[in-house]
Amino acid sequence: MENDMNAPEHRRRKKPFILFRIVQWAIVAFFGLLTVILITEADKLSLPGAPIILFGVALAAVIGVAALHSPPLFFRLPGKAKLVAYVGIVVGLLVFGNCVRLMTEAYHRTPEGAKVAAEQKLQVEKQAALDAAANAKAAADAEARQQTAKLQADLENVKEELAATMTKLESCFSWGHRLSALEDPVREALHNPSAFEHVRTELIRPDTSNDNVEMTFRAENAFGAMRTATIRAHLVPDSCEVENIGTPQID
Repeated sequence: MENDMNAPEHRRRKKPFILFRIVQWAIVAFFGLLTVILITEADKLSLPGAPIILFGVALAAVIGVAALHSPPLFFRLPGKAKLVAYVGIVVGLLVFGNCVRLMTEAYHRTPEGAKVAAEQKLQVEKQAALDAAANAKAAADAEARQQTAKLQADLENVKEELAATMTKLESCFSWGHRLSALEDPVREALHNPSAFEHVRTELIRPDTSNDNVEMTFRAENAFGAMRTATIRAHLVPDSCEVENIGTPQID
């Protein structure tokens, strides 16, 4: 019974230990991979300026780190030795990186290596140019989307303002869609005001003179004949005043 009660606690202690062992094996595998990389680079040791001594130190360092961190050995080490083993990871990486760098530089000083380095540089430059072009296109597309959104917003604002203006203009008309502020001055300017006959008054698209209303009417000319004419003017939305009354155009 007591063993059953202690079993969950035992499993809780065991689980972190298993994870710790997995981490240690991952370190071993990683430095094992670094060892393989160094071995494959060994053919460059014959090149002028190759770091032969540093290569041996780096190879010993990565093999040593892999060995120290293998769980069968690592968990037998005292506490301070474990700390030194973790510090060895940093040292091993530094030595490995410096060794690979120097060996690559030695290879690039050869004609074949210089050619490979030039090709790699060209590929990097091409990729950088492609990335720059892609970034420029993405920026241009983003700006275009912003401009489109702004134009759409401006268009909506214009539509709203136009709708509000049309509402104000329509409110200026009386029954029968007539505009006394335009009819009265036109009638008074006629040869025979009593002969004035209203035909229609309608809003129009503003022309070059900013006229936005047109009235068609019939009236007598100087010879007493009835003629049809149109006249344009500007109707002010806010005050319903009529401005800029033009000259009648007789049909």
